[in-house]
Amino acid sequence: KRYDESQHSVVLSSANFKESVSSGTWFIKFYSPRCGYSKKLAPIWSALSTDLFENAKKNGIRFGEVDCLANSNVCDDQNVDGYPTLFIYNRGKQIEEYGGANVYDELLSYSNQLATRFK
Repeated sequence: KRYDESQHSVVLSSANFKESVSSGTWFIKFYSPRCGYSKKLAPIWSALSTDLFENAKKNGIRFGEVDCLANSNVCDDQNVDGYPTLFIYNRGKQIEEYGGANVYDELLSYSNQLATRFK
């Protein structure tokens, strides 16, 4: 199994990143546990991925997260140059970086658009 499908936000690492994101659409948070901005986003990301879990899963969208301190090779390969960074992947390819504010309402609106954009 590539990842635990019951996780609202799948913990991705060098061991499972490429295989996991190879199918479907993924909204992935790259973060550092030492970064203040990452710490501020953590409860928002958790709430978002929990609230949207069933609907997103039905639409082929998964939420994931990569700890860049523990998996610096993954973050380097994905050209993460600051924390937190939020990328969209579709069928294994990095499509775009989320550029909005890291607040629940904007992330919710953006997430809801993914289902129609990447069907």
